[in-house]
Amino acid sequence: VIPTEGLAMAYTRARVVEQISASADRVFGEIGAFNNLTVIMAGTITRSTLDKKGVVRTLKVKGVKGALDETLLKYDVATRVPLIVYDPRAGEDERGAEIDELVLSIDVPATIVSFGGAEVAASMQGRDLRPLMENPRLEWRDEIFLESLFLLRTGPFMEAVRTKEWKYVRFFPSSQSQYVEADTDFEGKEPAFEQLFDLVNDPTELHNMIADESQAGRIEAFRERCKRHSAALFLARSDTETYPR
Repeated sequence: VIPTEGLAMAYTRARVVEQISASADRVFGEIGAFNNLTVIMAGTITRSTLDKKGVVRTLKVKGVKGALDETLLKYDVATRVPLIVYDPRAGEDERGAEIDELVLSIDVPATIVSFGGAEVAASMQGRDLRPLMENPRLEWRDEIFLESLFLLRTGPFMEAVRTKEWKYVRFFPSSQSQYVEADTDFEGKEPAFEQLFDLVNDPTELHNMIADESQAGRIEAFRERCKRHSAALFLARSDTETYPR
């Protein structure tokens, strides 16, 4: 039984799985003659993927004109998508494995480089997923940093830190849709809006706990970690020697 408030997420994930399955059937049908071709498939969420009958959540953020729907936000329904790796060279005991770890889209290029037999360059920010695929018990990252620099006319910039159990999100409005690198330096700036979600007890992210006094310590810890991630990424963008354009 799916709670009413969880229908949007359940519907969306079912649609994505259906689309991935259909695409996989076509792709694997076309490459059936190749027995050494590795395929990496990842889903994406678009507005058309969601139910068009009013189950899409919207959020009003101070300083932002209009309401934002969840395809533009950091809810799991938009940021968590299927990732499937098909490797015909894998042994029978390795096939069909489901690995519950935190991975990012930037891990995919590094993994492709690794599968191609080349060394993953230090300038690549993603991690090679092959060691994790070969050993699902491998010690892996315990949190990920998410950001959105896509702006409507008044923003917002969004950043988030997600662990397996919790997610913290912060929003920074912008007065314009065009911006320069310096505009993504949020050091010393206060977010206009924040969210904290308990992903274990509230997987559909309906209850924002940012005002919950019992979570004050956790919130402050997330704020500090988010600031560190954000500052490090800002410096990386300006470091064209380590990360050549």
